[in-house]
Amino acid sequence: MLLLALPAFPQRSTGTILGIVTDSSGGAVPGTAITVSNLDTGLAWNATTGADGLYTVTLLPIGRYQVKAIKTGFQEAVVKEVILNVNENVRVNLSLSVGAVTESVTVEAVSPMLKTDSATVSQVVDEKRIVDMPLNGRNFQQLALLTPGVAVGGNFYRAPVTSPDSSCSP
Repeated sequence: MLLLALPAFPQRSTGTILGIVTDSSGGAVPGTAITVSNLDTGLAWNATTGADGLYTVTLLPIGRYQVKAIKTGFQEAVVKEVILNVNENVRVNLSLSVGAVTESVTVEAVSPMLKTDSATVSQVVDEKRIVDMPLNGRNFQQLALLTPGVAVGGNFYRAPVTSPDSSCSP
């Protein structure tokens, strides 16, 4: 039996920030330096866009991030307050405008909810919702029903079967 056991892999507690860097006409900007900074810890990760203008920064701890793109001959582009949750891929596309290196364009917007990178549907139930939620019987599995698309099935809520007359014989 022990030889047939497969290793169990835990859920990743990291995420990925990815995107494309384009110029004002929509063309890809290769060789752009990308800096992804954790706003809570101050740690930074660096990447460079490929020939297609795409970049990917993987294995980032969950938290709040700032994404910065720098390329000679273009204004610096910054997206502040990117929220990264567990096992999530967040797309942050950046657009560079022609200008002096000393100029900077800061974007303060929430990334769109539509995720085109993956078919995975997920949601994080934050601490406030957990504490405020009246759970019938304090069953933590009921929190899964807060996510759209979750259906009750299997033995999720099955109550023990009791017979009204326990003295019945077959």
